[in-house]
Amino acid sequence: MSRHFSFWEHRGFCFDDVDGESACLPYETASLTFRHLALHEVREVRISGFVANIAHTEDPEHDPRDGFYKRLFFIDLPTPGRGWRQWIAARTSLPQALDRLVRFLENRPGFRFAPDLNVRINGTHAGRFHGCADPKAFELKCPVNPAVKNLEIELALSFCVGDILAWLGNYFAVWPLPRTLWIRLQKHHYRFFQHRRLRVQAVEFDGKTALSFSERSVRLEREIIRNLWNPGINLAGFFDHPTGIGESVRCAARAAQAADIPISCIQLKCATLIRGEDMEFSSRLVETNPHLVNLFHLTPTQGQALDRAHGPGFRKGKYNIAYWAWELEEFPSGWASLHRYFDEIWAPSRFAADAIASKLPLPTLVMPHAIDFPIPEGNVRARFDLPEKLFLFLFVFDLNSLSVRKNPEAVIRAFQKAFSDSSMPAGLVIKTQGAEANPEDFAQLRAIAQQTPHCFLISQTLSRADVMRLQKSCDCFVSLHRSEGFGLSVAEAMYLGKPVISTNWSATAEFVTPQNGCPVEVELVTLEKNHDVYPKGSVWAEPDVDHAAAHMRKLAEDPAWAARLGAQAAADIRRRFSPKAVGELYRRRLEALHYW
Repeated sequence: MSRHFSFWEHRGFCFDDVDGESACLPYETASLTFRHLALHEVREVRISGFVANIAHTEDPEHDPRDGFYKRLFFIDLPTPGRGWRQWIAARTSLPQALDRLVRFLENRPGFRFAPDLNVRINGTHAGRFHGCADPKAFELKCPVNPAVKNLEIELALSFCVGDILAWLGNYFAVWPLPRTLWIRLQKHHYRFFQHRRLRVQAVEFDGKTALSFSERSVRLEREIIRNLWNPGINLAGFFDHPTGIGESVRCAARAAQAADIPISCIQLKCATLIRGEDMEFSSRLVETNPHLVNLFHLTPTQGQALDRAHGPGFRKGKYNIAYWAWELEEFPSGWASLHRYFDEIWAPSRFAADAIASKLPLPTLVMPHAIDFPIPEGNVRARFDLPEKLFLFLFVFDLNSLSVRKNPEAVIRAFQKAFSDSSMPAGLVIKTQGAEANPEDFAQLRAIAQQTPHCFLISQTLSRADVMRLQKSCDCFVSLHRSEGFGLSVAEAMYLGKPVISTNWSATAEFVTPQNGCPVEVELVTLEKNHDVYPKGSVWAEPDVDHAAAHMRKLAEDPAWAARLGAQAAADIRRRFSPKAVGELYRRRLEALHYW
């Protein structure tokens, strides 16, 4: 994981008691780095500050070496280091050479000056401030290549003889040198105070403050940065899959585009049995992930395969977010360790987010699916041999998503109860896929459908556009699921202005209300055995088939009421789950990650 990331960083600036509204560079270089900035409008960086007047308060006559020798030898030396000093003086000319150098240089005027400040931008010299002895304000104007996307500003103090003596004074502070020489070198150790005299107060982009050094911190002026930087996302998912998890990443791409968030679309290479057939984003797919944030649309267990499929470098240095859906109130404890591949979790519903957050030590946020697609034209009933004069109910599901959870048999039973003893012209369409991988579930479904008059079973895989045409051609959508992590098909039917009959539990209960649909009463039941990834002892809903049948009959009898519900459903979905609304949630989170 990479929990420490930002689109900008600073290094080497220090804050002291000289001035609380500025920073200094006491020993080495300092730098400012901005990544992925839209700097096409910035042509000048301006650095402002001043030279301060500092009075030295330390006493150079104080010799801390006494304590040093005592700690080193565990003895009290009346004349600390006498033997060492005599030994070094007898065998080397270093003390005498340093003494002569000090006497030669210590009265030179340059030692009283603050050091020069040199500025380099992206490795190129951009400006220089010449140090001075007296307090003085300064301002450096540095040109910027407007084509750059990354900006590295390096501030460095001039390297001069005074700095050498400063280093020597600091280094030899505990050496066994003659006391007079040690004192002189300690005086040059105070050369570091001269470094502290040069103060940096602000960095401006084209005359507008971008960074200020105040209150003992480097403060980013977010308003100007927002105008210069556009956070991007590397969207990794199964873009070509005609499944819910494939539509999940395509929804995210539409949301990001609506919010003008730069994206890189990356096809996940994790092994899967699904054949890619959706080509909507095929021309947008790339191999690289240049942005600072990775957003992975996958199942929780697929996270283990990321490094094998894409290499560990794909996640390294990025802020890695997993987009997970979960359909029960309790997230599997055995999956808790899967959080180690990520820094944050996004979930499409509050129901899913609460379940995940209860088991993982990561931020878990609700980021719903963006619902938006072209409204299909025309009527495809004839293509599927569907009668034109029937009030058609529709249920769409994928057998790969576990038939027992999707509960299509309950939809058929509700239809039987509603219309078996009536001459009302109504029909039920069950659209599914994945029959080859789930032959037993499909055989059971087909047997029940064949026994039900006016029940039409469509099992071939359709393009997304054809599924939307089918939904548009029907009159009502029914989903009596036992649990949902979001309910894409329900939301899409509402987007098309269709009244929906939906289980009043789990994620769909967050957006299907009595004002825009027909929630179905439920009884919560405990699983008596394992169902795939849903373990024995878990809880899900058993929808009331009689209540669903009553909704079916009322809708078929009252088309005007059905139309009113459908109109309200479309309005609610477009307001809550439009790409613009969801994309704004993305942008707010990205700004929070990068600015704070």
